[in-house]
Amino acid sequence: LIRHDGAKLGWHRERKSKLTDDEMQRVFESLCFKSRKINSLVFDKPSFYGLAKQAIESSLITCRESDYVNDISKITCLVISEATGYSFVHGSVPEFFSAKYVKGLSEKKSIEFYKKILTGSWKRWRSEILFLEQIDNFRFIKHFEAPDIFNALNIITSKTVATSIDVMDLL
Repeated sequence: LIRHDGAKLGWHRERKSKLTDDEMQRVFESLCFKSRKINSLVFDKPSFYGLAKQAIESSLITCRESDYVNDISKITCLVISEATGYSFVHGSVPEFFSAKYVKGLSEKKSIEFYKKILTGSWKRWRSEILFLEQIDNFRFIKHFEAPDIFNALNIITSKTVATSIDVMDLL
């Protein structure tokens, strides 16, 4: 919003939600993360409003969800309003902003996220992982890549030891 509207001299786009750019983005990141968590990109109106309400509340911001939904669908155009509901303009939008949400988490919450996806659900979060590798490289390596490599080496080592023992038993 800043870059797009800021390029137009004297132009100020009125927002129903009255949120700042930073607040709009913080809520949008939460909204995207929540949508990815339930693995959905298309919503009927009540579901989307409910998700927006959750995102607003978890971001500790005060505004009506209807005003926020109006702003993200009519101003940012990252969400498309259709007759029956809402959808993201492209699948990569919630993936990227979910990754931004994870990047903004505290260290403790970030560790919890990475531990959870390392236990088997990482394939569903593959796009976010690829974004996080770029936008939050240090924590990505520390909490995801290094533990994943360590786990793989442990598996390989234990299989190699087991195979060696099996061969020795045969002799």
